Amino acid sequence: MWFAIGWEMVLGLLWFVALWWDRRNRSIEKWIRPEKILNWCMPVGRLLGGRWMKGSKRFQKTRKEVISLYPMAPPEEVWREYLSRKISQVYLVMILSGILLCIGIGEGEEEREIAYDISRPEYGTGALQQVLIVREGEQEAQLQVQVPSKEPNAQQAESSLAEAREILQHYMEQVGTVREEVTLPVYLNGVEILYETTGDIRIDEEGKLEIVTNEEKRWQEEIHAVLSCGTFSENLSFLLIIDTIQNVSFYDEVEMALDNAELTEEALLLPRQRESGTETLHWYLPGSGGGAGGWLFLWGALPICVLLFSEEELRIKGRKRQRQIQSAYPAILQKLSVFLGAGLSIQAAWERIIETGDPQNPLIEEMRLTGFQMRNGLSVQEALYQFSRRMQYPPLKRMASMLSRDLRRGDEFLLDRLQEMNQEAWEEHKKKVRIRSEEAQTKLLLPMFLTLAAILVMVAAPAMMSMQI
Repeated sequence: MWFAIGWEMVLGLLWFVALWWDRRNRSIEKWIRPEKILNWCMPVGRLLGGRWMKGSKRFQKTRKEVISLYPMAPPEEVWREYLSRKISQVYLVMILSGILLCIGIGEGEEEREIAYDISRPEYGTGALQQVLIVREGEQEAQLQVQVPSKEPNAQQAESSLAEAREILQHYMEQVGTVREEVTLPVYLNGVEILYETTGDIRIDEEGKLEIVTNEEKRWQEEIHAVLSCGTFSENLSFLLIIDTIQNVSFYDEVEMALDNAELTEEALLLPRQRESGTETLHWYLPGSGGGAGGWLFLWGALPICVLLFSEEELRIKGRKRQRQIQSAYPAILQKLSVFLGAGLSIQAAWERIIETGDPQNPLIEEMRLTGFQMRNGLSVQEALYQFSRRMQYPPLKRMASMLSRDLRRGDEFLLDRLQEMNQEAWEEHKKKVRIRSEEAQTKLLLPMFLTLAAILVMVAAPAMMSMQI
């Protein structure tokens, strides 16, 4: 509990430090806008993200994917803002998981004072086990109180004894031959059962039947059972077959060794070895986590999940961007052919396409970056070369290569080649559209079948009910 509270305090202190640093540096997001829930966590993200700019090869791969999504933005700024956003997500999840940890391992309800009587539970519900705290002045003690249930009347006792007798007889028949420790019932439907034995077995108050002889033999043992229900009781006898002609289990051997353990004035000396064992026994206390292990696992697992799914988010965005580029390619190629055919230069045609295109389209965004490079001193040929390097779609690389070759040495068949590419692009686009429509139709089959099944149930159910009537 104190660990969780301390962790939350550390996270809170980190937030105040980050907020002070953020206001001092006046950092703002320009390209990657976080969700509203992350706005108050962004100071921490900006504080740590600005210092976490380098990494492994895998990290550098992620950086490259992020920068490719925002071609018009400064690369380092985009990468810093992406890191800030991811760190803010992890920070938020750590805070929430810490709160869950505090709730999960909390001390529970506050104590409350009670009266000087505790109502006895109804007969058949069993005794009430209650932990109480008692105080006298400055003195305090905690103890467990057992409140027995109400006593049964004659009719209740007779019914309970008959039912317990039947269950116990059936249980003894199922036990049959005893070869190892078994547990006999000591409480059945409000009936307490006390067993009496003689010979080489014993049954404790919890109903555990233990074979105490070391001889290997097989015999019948008579067990007397006293069934008590309030002030009413009856006696029963059973015969069990006891078989010791086998190896004693590890549990039995250890328990027998523990029964024979030496008891000094100061302590109980636990056995170091069982009778048939060849190795030393090691004793442990059971854990007392109280269910905190699951909360601790949740506390550690949630931030890790955020990091694991970050790359998947990037891949989804990258695939979506690539599909948009491929869909826009035929129209861009057609406009380029028209403008070049009208006598415009490559740079002029490029600028006209940017002006008339959708500014939100990723391909137009890439062309805008190339146009910006052309206007700011980079040669048209070099700008087209960098455009080709950024593009992952082979037809676009081919288009940029043809335009660059025309600038170097001229190509009188450039328009013809662009028209051929344009025709191929439209055919490929139609093919992809047809495939996507078929996939969409296939996905609609499941809702259709579910609707049909629901209609069949609605129609058939009344008919089946009327037939039963």
